[in-house]
Amino acid sequence: MKHLKILGLTAIAASALMAFAGTGTASASVVCSTTVSPCPQAQRWPNSAVDFSSENSAGTGAGKVVFEDPFGFVTNECESTIQGTLTNGSSTATTTLSGITWTWSNCIRVAKTINTGTLEIHNIAGTSNGTVTASGFTVTIVEPEIFGGGEVSCVYESGTGLDLGTLTEGNPATMDVSTTLTLDVGQPAECSSTKKWTAKYKATSPSGTTGSLSTS
Repeated sequence: MKHLKILGLTAIAASALMAFAGTGTASASVVCSTTVSPCPQAQRWPNSAVDFSSENSAGTGAGKVVFEDPFGFVTNECESTIQGTLTNGSSTATTTLSGITWTWSNCIRVAKTINTGTLEIHNIAGTSNGTVTASGFTVTIVEPEIFGGGEVSCVYESGTGLDLGTLTEGNPATMDVSTTLTLDVGQPAECSSTKKWTAKYKATSPSGTTGSLSTS
């Protein structure tokens, strides 16, 4: 029985180690200027400022970021930009975007970022695309009251590791956001419980280069 217990504990420890190793591998990501994996050091995006701007579904001109309530009604539309500092990843680290400025303009109703948080870009296995996740992002969105004809200001949050959508390889790279934000605590009862967020962003800086996600 003692030997069985030891074997059992050894198996559990091995499984935990494999899971940990798997997690480290899955989190690795590098933004590369060519479609190749692994990505040569000279072709990796530098650790520098990057910009994304919302565009329409046809890929031309200013596009709208759309917010919907749980019933599918559009409660707000805006144009949007994302600016931040890219820290490129490696074979063991995830690409991140920090120091973010997230702006909204030409909205139907007011939208204002409270906390920009951070973004991570994770390679999607077998592709040159990446999953974008957000942590610590909160935004105030003015929306129609569920009951009554007025408007109400509501704060929504990403929480930690919310899947925002997909960064798709291209020149320029594009980011399709399709996610649901959660109502922050202590908000007015007139606020809807969740906010669906859809948008398409295009990388405007750096320009003239492909954005391809590699695992190393």
